[in-house]
Amino acid sequence: RNVTGVQTCALPIYTENPLAVASHFAGLGVEKAPNDPSAHYVLGVAKVWEGDLDGARRENEHALVLSPNFAPALGALKLIR
Repeated sequence: RNVTGVQTCALPIYTENPLAVASHFAGLGVEKAPNDPSAHYVLGVAKVWEGDLDGARRENEHALVLSPNFAPALGALKLIR
């Protein structure tokens, strides 16, 4: 398999702190699809794992503004409130 320079540079970051990588890409998902409730939910999940419960709550509440019956966000809010 061919590994590019970008992948080589990113590999140490990924292996040292995969949560930071997940959080980064979840944030990019929200930037690219700000009206997608699932993007906000995924960012909320990343924030829970980072220990940022206020941020997680905000993201899941935003998901519900976009889609009031979005089950994953409803479930997440029950767990973090």
